[in-house]
Amino acid sequence: MNILLIILSLYALLILYLIIVILRNNEIDDAATDPEIPVSIVIPFRNEALNLPGLIESLKMQSYSGEIELVLINDNSDDESVSIVQHETANLRFDTRILQLNFDPSRKLTSKQQALDLGIRSASNNLVILTDADMMFDKQWATALVKRMLKQPEPALVFGHSSISPIKTMFDLFQAFQLEFLFSVAYAFHLGKITGSCMGNNLILSRKQYIESGGFDLIGYSIVEDRALFAAYSKMKKAIAFSNPFFPTAFTPPVSTYQLFSQQILRWSRGGLTLSSNLIIPAMLLFVQILSLIFSFSILPLNVAILSTGNFFLTWLFIRITFFKTGSKVSALIFPVWIFFLSYELIIFLSATLFRKKIIWKGRDV
Repeated sequence: MNILLIILSLYALLILYLIIVILRNNEIDDAATDPEIPVSIVIPFRNEALNLPGLIESLKMQSYSGEIELVLINDNSDDESVSIVQHETANLRFDTRILQLNFDPSRKLTSKQQALDLGIRSASNNLVILTDADMMFDKQWATALVKRMLKQPEPALVFGHSSISPIKTMFDLFQAFQLEFLFSVAYAFHLGKITGSCMGNNLILSRKQYIESGGFDLIGYSIVEDRALFAAYSKMKKAIAFSNPFFPTAFTPPVSTYQLFSQQILRWSRGGLTLSSNLIIPAMLLFVQILSLIFSFSILPLNVAILSTGNFFLTWLFIRITFFKTGSKVSALIFPVWIFFLSYELIIFLSATLFRKKIIWKGRDV
């Protein structure tokens, strides 16, 4: 039990440290002047016929003052995606290009990595925004990312805050809470100088620095290409920042079934929680905390139960503070119920890991 007490104490210290660095962050919001530098938006798509009209309509509403180039990469769709893109972008005010990915298995990269690489290297501008085909955006989305990028002395990558919308069911709400929690952790980790993660549906990078660093070919195969790029840039000591204020500007729909959700959790966990990832230690601390909380005041000694319960309320405080700081629209009051949802996810992950369950995402093995 001494080991368990040590682990729970380390968890408490980590949460306290993150709370302190968040409360000490007094950085002023980025300047009000809108940038006018040209920017490229790179979007890979595969069988996104249902989502592409909404995506392009959302892009039309962008208030960005500079020139925008739109680069869409067809990742071998077999639906009406290409014809829909051609129709929806016919009268778009942006310069628009549709590229076809010729997947090369010898590169040892996923098709998503190859599509992103093609888009980045084909972009006409140095500042390149990456996103997904199922997204919707606040009209200030591009402006917020570019502002923050230009504020950095040698900008390499800036990540934004994505949220889930619309929320119609309890299942959607739990997904939304989880994504807000993950972005809270990303926000806190970055302030605490811990290499965390980001999401590839809401980031901007320097094309020049991407090419100079070797891009995805240097990083290698990854089913979480955004986190892999983030980690590689951190290791190279490149300038990384989050949009400021770190409020939601990009919105992704919830997955519709528990099967898809399980596959998503497996992909994130198996891709991000490798032995070489520094996320594995915080994840293990959280795992032990949840287990000890479940068994508190039953099979565990009283001192362990008290510490575990204290950690629960400390985590809840962390969530309340970060949700406020990051402009989350999801209530922190959901946390006690979400713990049970998270326990269900841990069971999925552990069982799938033990039996090496195959991960399928968007109709492909990954």
